Amino acid sequence: MCRGPGAPSAPPAGISWTPTFSVVTSTAGLLSPFLKEGILGEERGPVWRDSFHCDGTEAHLGECPVTALGASPCSHENDAAVICSGPARFASLRLVGGGSRCDGRVEIFQHGTWGRVLDEQWDMQEASVVCRQLQCGEAEAASNPPKAQRGTGPVGLRGVRCAGHEANLTLCNTSLPESALEAGIAEDVGVVCRGSRQVRLVNGPGRCAGRVEIYYQGSWGSVCDDGWDLSDAAVVCHQLGCGGALEAVGSARFGEGTAQIWLESVNCSGAEAALWDCPAGSWGQHDCGHKEDAGVVCSEFMALRLENGTNCSGRLQVFYNGMWGSVCSNSMTPGTVSLACKELGCGDRGSLETQQPYGRLSGTAWLDRVECGERNSSFWQCPSAPWDPHSCDDLRDETHITCKGNSELPGHQHPLHSCSWLGMVKFLGLQGPFVSKSDASAAGYQKWDFLSRSPTHSPAVASRAPSFACLRQRFLEARSQKGTARALRSVPSMDTLLLL
Repeated sequence: MCRGPGAPSAPPAGISWTPTFSVVTSTAGLLSPFLKEGILGEERGPVWRDSFHCDGTEAHLGECPVTALGASPCSHENDAAVICSGPARFASLRLVGGGSRCDGRVEIFQHGTWGRVLDEQWDMQEASVVCRQLQCGEAEAASNPPKAQRGTGPVGLRGVRCAGHEANLTLCNTSLPESALEAGIAEDVGVVCRGSRQVRLVNGPGRCAGRVEIYYQGSWGSVCDDGWDLSDAAVVCHQLGCGGALEAVGSARFGEGTAQIWLESVNCSGAEAALWDCPAGSWGQHDCGHKEDAGVVCSEFMALRLENGTNCSGRLQVFYNGMWGSVCSNSMTPGTVSLACKELGCGDRGSLETQQPYGRLSGTAWLDRVECGERNSSFWQCPSAPWDPHSCDDLRDETHITCKGNSELPGHQHPLHSCSWLGMVKFLGLQGPFVSKSDASAAGYQKWDFLSRSPTHSPAVASRAPSFACLRQRFLEARSQKGTARALRSVPSMDTLLLL
């Protein structure tokens, strides 16, 4: 398995271990997946380039989503590895019933079995010891779980007093007198450690686009779009292994959340390792509603479409790094066509159209030699040549397919159904008195041009009139809610602002 060139060699302070390695070591106990190259030696034989996207709850790697499309070759210098803590030993701890391995109800392993930990005065000192022993960072909360989450098994430890500096819970005072134990009602105890924090994207069209949610204090919550920009989005995308940020979106474009709103006024520099390392308001303190939930679109977001065709027939294109591009037909097999049709919602069978005219391909061609096999259940799992915008240059090499089914995605619209992708052009026209030079400067634009006619008459934007209209509408909506300067920050990154 390939570790990938971007994998860290040491764990960032306060960051939880990656979910994928938690799955790999779930039966043996995780110590660390962050290894320097070659520390365990180089293996021989083939290297799988598959990228696993586990959330940490899977029983084994086979249950994790996988992508391989466009992956670069991987050498044994980047072999993935883990170091496990081994089977549970006497006085080992674990947290159960939480959303990660670093939050939940405390259990201790004694005499060959796991037992509950009960206490009537459980506080942050004891929680700090538990989090330290589990290598989960600082303790954020000590709790007694509600009745529905209490354990029912044997009791492993009843009553414990810690100073807070101990390395192991058994080094605390566990020999309390009976009078102390009888003074209160001992209940199950739980902790939340900093290492339990997670980020995810939900309600989007793929793994790398959606509404931003943070797992904090044992529950998921959204982020307010006040001040939300590309630097904030870049941190989220990097944290999720989704490449760079194409767009920072607001106004609940990916739907409104229903739980807590955890953060507002996030102000990342873009270099932070995690979203919660960025300056922001206090946790849970905000004046936002869910109609302002923030989202992101990352460069590793991928989608398929059929262009210049009808219903389920046309030229196969893939969306990657903010741009649509062709798929070349070299090594294309019926199995590959079938998986493309399945991904498009056009049934599970199709045929490759081979009679194409001769000519030079002028646009982007992202992929070549897509080779799906029997073990692939999704188009994204299929190995291919690495991503290359010039994968082929002959029109005859473009892939045209006809699927034997009816589309579940009418017209093969971009799955986001928005103008965001077309907004990656370098120009935006805004009409009339809506924007001034001072507004543009306040939003960070260092250069601008003036047009005297409709943007649809300007060569710079004439071919993108639908995109312009959509972007302008979105700007006006944001302006009415947030003011001009903040609205300008909410549109996609551009080099030049066109003022009309």
